[in-house]
Amino acid sequence: MRLPTTNDLLRFLAVDGWDDKDAASGKRPGDHHRFVFTTPPGDRLYTKVSHGTKSYRSRDLFKAILRDQLQVSQDEFWQ
Repeated sequence: MRLPTTNDLLRFLAVDGWDDKDAASGKRPGDHHRFVFTTPPGDRLYTKVSHGTKSYRSRDLFKAILRDQLQVSQDEFWQ
């Protein structure tokens, strides 16, 4: 399993149409960038991305982010 960098995750969120909660509210970001996405049925998904450009080191963490927060498959993420 290929693990993303934080830049890979930020790029996915931009392409997929996620809204940057901090930019929208005018708040200065804290320890993470926070994002929200509204699905076509109206569900709201939330995720946060650490500052920096490091790679995620845990396959389990990346799988959980895909499943629980982004709700996409690994293939969808990399496309």
